[in-house]
Parts: sequence; C-alpha cells; structure tokens
Amino acid sequence: MFRRYEKRVNEIQAVQYNGTNIMEIVDFVGDVIGIDWYENASLEIITDDGRIECFKGNYIVKDHKGKIKVHEINEFETTYREVENYD
Repeated sequence: MFRRYEKRVNEIQAVQYNGTNIMEIVDFVGDVIGIDWYENASLEIITDDGRIECFKGNYIVKDHKGKIKVHEINEFETTYREVENYD
C-alpha cells in the first residue's frame, strides 16, 4: 500500500520590489557592499555572497539559513503561501 507525502518547506521571509522601496530592500538584505538602482526598473545589490539582481515585481526571499534568492511573481506565488499567524 502506498502513502502520500507532502514536501516540507521551511519558513522564509520575503519582500516584493515595487520599483521604489530600495531602502526597505537594503535593510532586508543587510551586508550591502554596493547598489545600482534604476528607479521603477531594475535593482542590483552586491553583498559578500555575490550579486542579487531583481526587477520590479520580483520577490527577494531570505530562507531560514539567511540565504538570499530572487523569484519572479509566478514562481513565488506557486511556491509559497503567506503565514497568517506568526510571532
């Protein structure tokens, strides 16, 4: 007899880049060495771990280990759901 399993997903933190919330993203990412910002367009943040490039509408995700990734809207919305009750 077979059983069904769900993939366990660790909780993450995320912020969506809206083209103007650059300081919110800098605070979120932390350890910023440099930044290139084109208002209402793309954003590139340089950290000790490398370059993070995102475009308006993308989500910047920080996992439980502190690793930063960028996801396009569709990818983010199909992978994650918002936690309603958290401390």
